Amino acid sequence: MKSQVKENIKKAEGLLLGLSKTQFDMIYPFSNENLADCLANFNLQDQECLTVLGSGDQVLEMAYRGGKTLTTFDINPLTEYYFYLKKAALMADISYYEYLEFFCYEDCPDYNVQNPDAFNEKLFNKLVPYLKDDSYTFWTSLFNNFSPLEIRESKKLFTEDELSYQTLRQSITYLTEENYQKFKEKAPDININFI
Repeated sequence: MKSQVKENIKKAEGLLLGLSKTQFDMIYPFSNENLADCLANFNLQDQECLTVLGSGDQVLEMAYRGGKTLTTFDINPLTEYYFYLKKAALMADISYYEYLEFFCYEDCPDYNVQNPDAFNEKLFNKLVPYLKDDSYTFWTSLFNNFSPLEIRESKKLFTEDELSYQTLRQSITYLTEENYQKFKEKAPDININFI
């Protein structure tokens, strides 16, 4: 295992155990910007794009809109693993509602309270074959040492800055049921350069 992955696993474990905490180490579960409106007037088809990685939704939005070369940056190295988890979910044989069930914690369509099925192992096992190299090592290590809800609980590894399900559907283009189905076909071809 590469030393950088080991360091990042220790960082994530420290957050989950409450041993360390800075806002720059935590992962945003979804974008908190209205990406659909922000990018509506840009033609990204076959363009080179540069964006913060954050929740991964910025780059996924650009890929949905046809961005060709996707270069991303972030002060938090954990965001890269989260992006590859979202990409794996798009590639896996899971439905739109399973995707939301897995990633939404604060507001999920079937729950009025925090989602007890967030990051559930049944769905995680469907994603595992699509996780590659370091992201596979990172996520399987966390799932081997923590329960799914310990990993996904807000205020530890993830920020509590999660928009409601209805708002997400309006602000992130691929998070409507119709667009999600179309986007799944593009998912295997989404590649990023992470700085």
